Amino acid sequence: MSFLVVVNRLDVLINRMERLIAAITGKPLPDEKPPVIMVEQALLNNRYYIFEIDLSAVRSDEKLGIQELVKKHGVEHCRYMTILALPAAMQYKVNDTGAPAADASLGEELEFEITEIYLTNAALAGTAKIWVEFRVD
Repeated sequence: MSFLVVVNRLDVLINRMERLIAAITGKPLPDEKPPVIMVEQALLNNRYYIFEIDLSAVRSDEKLGIQELVKKHGVEHCRYMTILALPAAMQYKVNDTGAPAADASLGEELEFEITEIYLTNAALAGTAKIWVEFRVD
């Protein structure tokens, strides 16, 4: 692995940690606007989307819409998922509605080939935020 690739990956990991800390503390990073639904940003060769999910709407295995978004970049899947905000209970399934449901938890990270995330929640107050990241080579 070349030095540039290692530095690139370290930069991405540091950026993810800073954003996770900012999301947990509720304080935006300096000179940064708060995240908005489906914001796309470049992290060197990486891209990410932050989804804001209104938990007041009942969901049962509802698609988040990842696959359509990453395909426009010529990518088949995301590599990482992080739950940035979770004010109420929510479950998710990865890639298939037949997969076992997992209870979401604040700060949870998943490194996996993610083609889609399916959400289930009762009507509760608040907005959840999920960060998904993919690499464009």
